[in-house]
Amino acid sequence: MGKLRRLAVWLGLLGWGSSGVSCDLGFECEGEGGFTCTDGVFLSLTTTDGTLKDGQYAFNFVVDQTPRRCSFTHTNGVESEISAISLPCQEGVSMSFDQDLDCTSYSDGTYTANGPVLKEKCFPIPTSWTLRSHFSGLPQHLEVTVKRDGVTLLDAVPMLAYHIERPDNPHCGPQCNVASLSLNFDGR
Repeated sequence: MGKLRRLAVWLGLLGWGSSGVSCDLGFECEGEGGFTCTDGVFLSLTTTDGTLKDGQYAFNFVVDQTPRRCSFTHTNGVESEISAISLPCQEGVSMSFDQDLDCTSYSDGTYTANGPVLKEKCFPIPTSWTLRSHFSGLPQHLEVTVKRDGVTLLDAVPMLAYHIERPDNPHCGPQCNVASLSLNFDGR
């Protein structure tokens, strides 16, 4: 599945609603009740093999000199019937533990003026997960520390580079400033 599609699914899981959008240059836009977006940093934390060892995990963030924290206890098998788990976090950060998906695009034979209509069929990957976090606003500095049972697995200060996103299409509103980051650590 493409990164934009995964972001749209994730934004939907976070409960971001919809509002009216404007359109320019005469392009077809979703219109009233269409897409919305928010400024912020979207962070994906993955492990080298997609799995996590059992233990107490602490995710410590420093966002523009303000500390934030999320934590959870991981036990293999507990999440087997759940595709996304919202983690307990301090105000100013949201985090989820999401099962990765294997998706395939296909056409059902339907066509529009722009060509075939493509659909996706997705299946969960049983042992592969991604931790996703969101920080609202336009932070200029971010520090990320991941610990399991008190042992540091990741200590990073990633560079934040913002770009403009238009979730409906490049010629329609709304517009937001987004920094997307992916960090990897050894979860075994």
